[in-house]
Amino acid sequence: MTSPSVITGHHAEAFTSDPRRALVAVRDLLDDDLPWLERRAVLLARRDGRSWGEIVRALDRSRQAVRQRYLAVDGRPPPLPRRPLRDDERAMTGWYAHLADLRRRDEFSTVDDIPAW
Repeated sequence: MTSPSVITGHHAEAFTSDPRRALVAVRDLLDDDLPWLERRAVLLARRDGRSWGEIVRALDRSRQAVRQRYLAVDGRPPPLPRRPLRDDERAMTGWYAHLADLRRRDEFSTVDDIPAW
């Protein structure tokens, strides 16, 4: 867990004249400290009753990106990933879409004011 003193130390190191130490400090800030700070701010905002819309506008990010990243803040589990379709399932899905298209064509071809394709 990041603490304010660690963040302050990384911030101070980023301004040293030694380029290696400065680069390592900037990497630590970007990889560890800033994501932690952002998550903390989102958690505080949700506890305060702020909507996702308010949080999105404050962070200047897309709603989907913020919700995907911080959905666990609400205490709800992330959605389960869908398994990829097997080849035979993919073929049947295409076949069912083709049959639905044929049914729509038949339906519209019986109407007089709409020309059949």
